[in-house]
Amino acid sequence: MKILDMHCDTLERLWKSEREGRPISMESNALQLDFRRMKASGCAVQNFAVWVDCGKYEKPMEAYRAMADVFRRHMSDCRRLAAPVRSVREIRAVHKAGRIAGMLTVEDGGILEGDLERLSELAEDGVRMMTLTWNYNNELGTAAVKAAEGDAGLTPLGKACVERMEELSIIVDVAHLSDQGIRDVLEVAKKPFAASHSNARALCPMARNLPDELLRRLGERGCVVGLNFFVPFLVRPLPWMTRKRLPAEKCFTKEQIMEAVVRHAKHLVNVCGSEGVGIGSDFDGIDPNPALPGCEAFPELYDALRRGGVAPSQIDRIFYGNAMRLYEELLPV
Repeated sequence: MKILDMHCDTLERLWKSEREGRPISMESNALQLDFRRMKASGCAVQNFAVWVDCGKYEKPMEAYRAMADVFRRHMSDCRRLAAPVRSVREIRAVHKAGRIAGMLTVEDGGILEGDLERLSELAEDGVRMMTLTWNYNNELGTAAVKAAEGDAGLTPLGKACVERMEELSIIVDVAHLSDQGIRDVLEVAKKPFAASHSNARALCPMARNLPDELLRRLGERGCVVGLNFFVPFLVRPLPWMTRKRLPAEKCFTKEQIMEAVVRHAKHLVNVCGSEGVGIGSDFDGIDPNPALPGCEAFPELYDALRRGGVAPSQIDRIFYGNAMRLYEELLPV
């Protein structure tokens, strides 16, 4: 069993802990990811997102640079277990050496502050995927959670950003983008792209999840949608969407949550197609849940999918094959 996880927010946790004077090791820790548990559970490729809350930082590009430096240092410190990768050739070499491949990504194109020249810096740093938005509208387009206030989709600059990202081999990531924004990407993009951590809106009516119309179109274009483990994106959001948010374990059992993950996986396969679904755990960006508390739970998910009637060959595509196919097509050789 091999796993390619298209999204985690572990870097932000590491950076924050350093700033608070309590550094954390990526080799072994109490977060949802560390290299020892990843290796034991079959994690072969992990995307590490630089997530900058652009609503909190006056100079988000500086925060990006600091977190990218955290990535480089932790990969160096743990070089016996992992190595940074920028290309398909490097991924294969790291696999052959028995180590985990770590790929740098960005969550929220707002860090560019409207300056597309900065994409070249990201590409030079090894960034190979970027979401156009997070939970704020920015110079590139409308965020999914803001679409109810008016969905203008991509701006002209956002469309130019998609084109430039494709030129630089930075995979366009439409997770967090509004429905109209995704339609605009479908019109502008010449290559497949990703929705790195998004589920099915038909099963859980959250704005961050994708409607079947878009899931179908993404599948037809050769895109990959990553299954997200955040409970509010898995189960109808009624119990905790109150003034006093309750933790997932107070609302659902481990079995109910795992059943919901399986339902979303099967629905995504049915709508996107067998080659359109991957993993986008969102680990360390989500609240822990009893079914999938961390990367060590991937074998349990594999078993749950098998019990749910998903063929082992399809599980292997979800866990690794589909996203790797996308990377082989889009990353530098």
